Amino acid sequence: MSIQRLLISLSALASVLLALALIGVIGLLDAYDKLDQQRRDYQRAHALTHQLQESSDDLTRYARTAVITLKPVYQRLFNDLLALRSGVTPSLNWQQDLQQDWLSSTHWDGPHSSIADFEQQLHELPFTEQERTLLALAERRSIALTEREKLAIHAAHGRFLDSYGKFTREGPAEPRMATKLLYDKTYLDAKRSIMQPIEQAFALLEARQEKALQRAEDQRLLFSVWLIVVLLAGIATTVAFHQLISRRIVRPLLGMVARTEQFTLGQGNNRLMVRYDDEFGALAKAFNTLMQRVENNLSLLEVSANTDPLTGLDNRRQFEHDLLSECLRMQRSQQPISLIMVDVDNFKAYNDRYGHPAGDVCLQQLAQALKQGLQRPGDRLARYGGEEFVCLLPDTDSEQALHVAHNLLQRVRDLALPHSDNVVPIVTISLGVCSLSTWQVDMPHVLLQRADELLYQAKHAGRNQICASDQCHPANMTLMPKAPN
Repeated sequence: MSIQRLLISLSALASVLLALALIGVIGLLDAYDKLDQQRRDYQRAHALTHQLQESSDDLTRYARTAVITLKPVYQRLFNDLLALRSGVTPSLNWQQDLQQDWLSSTHWDGPHSSIADFEQQLHELPFTEQERTLLALAERRSIALTEREKLAIHAAHGRFLDSYGKFTREGPAEPRMATKLLYDKTYLDAKRSIMQPIEQAFALLEARQEKALQRAEDQRLLFSVWLIVVLLAGIATTVAFHQLISRRIVRPLLGMVARTEQFTLGQGNNRLMVRYDDEFGALAKAFNTLMQRVENNLSLLEVSANTDPLTGLDNRRQFEHDLLSECLRMQRSQQPISLIMVDVDNFKAYNDRYGHPAGDVCLQQLAQALKQGLQRPGDRLARYGGEEFVCLLPDTDSEQALHVAHNLLQRVRDLALPHSDNVVPIVTISLGVCSLSTWQVDMPHVLLQRADELLYQAKHAGRNQICASDQCHPANMTLMPKAPN
């Protein structure tokens, strides 16, 4: 698979994981929100139910205290609490009466109920229909019981109902009747009938709260596990993406950098391994092709840099490198080495008469003749200057070098290239032969300088001859040294 497709696939997978992570986060937040909302709703519903229970108890306590103490404040508290629970505004001294009751010793179980507009809250809060029915039943029974409590309070003060249902008929106070109204079995049964639906509502609230909390907790757990799975998948995707980038992109790039550095230093193998059939595989193939072309061009450039373009022989630069190498080898092997300097006689006059193109052709023919005159593969011939050539003869003593020089001289004469302005009417050469059998300091320079001096001796001696060890040998000399082994 190509890197582009892999990256697209991983990007799509990352997008899916991101979407799943967002779903998980949203679901988890929703679960926590539901948990908080459920707790708030439960607390409000539970508080209203508890306040209904407390207010019923407070009404009983206010009625009984009013009957026992005959203090008007408790009758006012009774009426104000009843008005408050029914959604009617209590009297102005409601808070003051509450404070007085709290500071007195008649309170039973702590602060008083502050329930307000029970009917409205019953419909606003999130009760189920069954819970709302039970609480409404308790409220109706509590309201019905307040009629008996009102009758007891007024009886304790000598006020009784008239034919219109008003407490306008006065008579002697009836504290015993009032007490009986608030403590007899009928009253207690009515009181229990109020508490029974409230307790049932409490039980339903608790059961519903437990189920709702369990559902919200299950949702929270589900999306928590969801997020953990998505996180692990994201980590695995990240690791896979890192491995992909490292194996399919970074490593090939580093390989290219390393191979390029090795190439610039001329070290090691400059080829990349093609491991995958993808974009970098194609790039590696192109890189290898480029390196091959560069190497080929460098080889051609090296050949061009070390080759004389006219004759095809080694140029002076290459010759000096070979000379130094052979001199160092001669130092280790203690074998002789020889050098022959060759110069074309009166070549300027040849160019003047026949022209430079003809002179170039002449040099090419001379180069081929001289190259054919070398008898061993290790011998080297190079163009040293305009019409100068030089022969390097490793493991060759002076006698063998002189034989090679005579062979070169004769091959040039055999070409019989016409040269009317020469000492003889054909092209000839002069040669200087230098041989060394022991290592000397700065040997390459010594060989070149000595061979050049012998060459000029041959020139001054009349050209068309060889000069070796301060002795010149003309071309017509019949004595020829033996050939080297």
